[in-house]
Amino acid sequence: MRRAAAIALLGIGLYCAMVSLLGGFGRGSVEHTVEHSKQIAAQFRTTAAFVREYHQQHGRLPTDEELLTWSEDQPQHQGTYLIVEPGVGQFGEEAVAQLGRLQKDAYFIGMWRGEWMEYYAPTSGRTTLRFDEGDYYVLGSRNRDMFLGGLLMLAALASSIGLWTGRLIRPQPFTSN
Repeated sequence: MRRAAAIALLGIGLYCAMVSLLGGFGRGSVEHTVEHSKQIAAQFRTTAAFVREYHQQHGRLPTDEELLTWSEDQPQHQGTYLIVEPGVGQFGEEAVAQLGRLQKDAYFIGMWRGEWMEYYAPTSGRTTLRFDEGDYYVLGSRNRDMFLGGLLMLAALASSIGLWTGRLIRPQPFTSN
């Protein structure tokens, strides 16, 4: 049992080492995510301008199909944009939970990012997009995440060695004189 626990701790230690090392080399992926957020923000503004103009011309918001047809003609658009009614359906409830209630007749624009939905409220300018690299790290920065990963790795490896060799510090029973 002791050796199985040592092997499990060794696995945890190796995992922490891998995460810590990849975090050190993976800064480009966070920078790419922030840059992609900036591109999406620009696309949200372009989409909002189209929706506003469409509403003025037709007296209603475009349907998802009309929005899709328009967006396919836009070279800078990536992904599918939706008109999301506040509080209606899964996406509408999620948007309200993240950005708050909107005034009457307002709407959200939503976009599937590949891993999660992003939302934009054209009337208030609020968005779920994050532009600070620290938002993408558990402790707010790459260096802190790497440091924590290193500490966890050392603790797991030391515990694994201690269990394997049987030299893990064992508490001594309390005796009074």
